[in-house]
Amino acid sequence: MRIKLNSALFTRSAGTFAAGIDGLCAEGKYLRGELFLRAAQRFMPVGGEVLDYGCGPGRISLLLARVGLRVHGMDPAAGMIEQANAQDLTGLDVRFSLIPETGTALPTGGFDAVVCSSVIEYVPVAAELLTAFHRALRPQGVLILSYANRRSLWRLYANWRNPHAPHLEYQKNVWSFAEARRELDNAGFAIVAGPHFFDSPFDHRPGCGWLARSSLGGTLGLVVARRG
Repeated sequence: MRIKLNSALFTRSAGTFAAGIDGLCAEGKYLRGELFLRAAQRFMPVGGEVLDYGCGPGRISLLLARVGLRVHGMDPAAGMIEQANAQDLTGLDVRFSLIPETGTALPTGGFDAVVCSSVIEYVPVAAELLTAFHRALRPQGVLILSYANRRSLWRLYANWRNPHAPHLEYQKNVWSFAEARRELDNAGFAIVAGPHFFDSPFDHRPGCGWLARSSLGGTLGLVVARRG
């Protein structure tokens, strides 16, 4: 079984994507990174080993490594791996590599956590990737996953404004929370935290926090699920 992502698209956008995240970090507005880091610190053992699957330019991997976690970041796009390796990784237990053609060829029982930031929506068969994550985790390991939120009004607006935007056009799995929970249940996971909705213009607007955190606001939902 092969998990194919549009690596050419993400390689072309790697530099721009990395610069955008760095800009958010400089302004203290990289909410995605903060959410994944908080979840990892809450549910992972100190010094634990984490797989960042679909790591992109490696900014979340870097945050995880800075708090003492051992991180293996993987991505199908060579350009993203180049951006990840260009960071200052001095003294950190972090490495990056390309996802192999057989994207589910992951070590069995090798990780305390798997981080998957907005990758699941692009794979042809989500259930196969979730099953691979289940195999890759140690007993009681956790999956920290963000998924495309079907109920987001901002997502509907973005689709209406630009229906052929590549990052929207290539998405195959867009879920409500109920759908996300069903997929995780079927793969042998039990949700232990979330959903936390984010990624809309309301994330950093004073007085709009309720909307940003609601299923009608954030275009992404983050959950933590424990391996059964």
